[in-house]
Amino acid sequence: MAADEQPILSWTTSKSASEYNLQLSSEQTFGSTQIDTTLSVSESGDAFSDTSFTVQNEFTNDTNYYWRVKALNEAGESAWSQTFSFFVETPDTIDVPDAPKLVYPENEETIRVGQTPELTWISSDGATEYKLHFAQNENFEQLLVDTTLTASGDATERSDTTYVIEDDLIGSETYFWRVRATNKAGESSWSETFSFLVVSGVSAEEEGSIPESFVLQQNYPNPFNPTTVIPYQLPKATHVTIRVFDMLGRKMSVLVDDEKPAGRHTIILDASYYSSGMYIYQMNADNKIFTKKLMLIK
Repeated sequence: MAADEQPILSWTTSKSASEYNLQLSSEQTFGSTQIDTTLSVSESGDAFSDTSFTVQNEFTNDTNYYWRVKALNEAGESAWSQTFSFFVETPDTIDVPDAPKLVYPENEETIRVGQTPELTWISSDGATEYKLHFAQNENFEQLLVDTTLTASGDATERSDTTYVIEDDLIGSETYFWRVRATNKAGESSWSETFSFLVVSGVSAEEEGSIPESFVLQQNYPNPFNPTTVIPYQLPKATHVTIRVFDMLGRKMSVLVDDEKPAGRHTIILDASYYSSGMYIYQMNADNKIFTKKLMLIK
């Protein structure tokens, strides 16, 4: 247990007891005690109130504590109970998380009016929350989005490293976004600021902004440790499933299982709990199956 916890010491009732004597010590012989108190048996019959004690003392880290109880009444006192113990451990040191790395849309990318950008970044080790800013100026004045996302703590869930812009975006405007990570130790610096331009219609240069075919691209980086980005392209809106398997065909993660709009997309694989080795990732879309391999090296 941690030094700031308040353990509840509990024991069963002794027949005919009118009082209990409780001792708590950091010495197994009880040569000195932190607690030596007497509790009267409750006349209300509430057994828990007289057979438990909440310890509110301060504890020393990396120390064993011992406790015992004996029952008393007018006839005398019982022998001491069996001695129980608990250990107070030093809490893990928590570092401030690194700034997140933004992934998608790529910096200075162009998207069309009507597309729904899915802002995506790579998770920061130890982060418990992410702060996201989205604005129409690089100074982030008059924020369009100012929100906090709670880190899921589950490597198979990426809902805490993506944010979908639901509002309609204005054509011929540039939008800016950034993310920072936080935990109990503090907050990271802001990530690099990314921007993208929203354009109306499709010009000759933009003709390729909507892919012509379904494509599952090679992950990058590869080999990787422990996170990598998997890009994929959809020529039309459809339901997409992307899963990761080991070389024996056992499912490791489901990265995507949802309706996705036409366009270029990315998803992040966090393989923190995987073992080193080769894995297969597979995309199912529009009754088509696409498969590639990736390599994790720890």
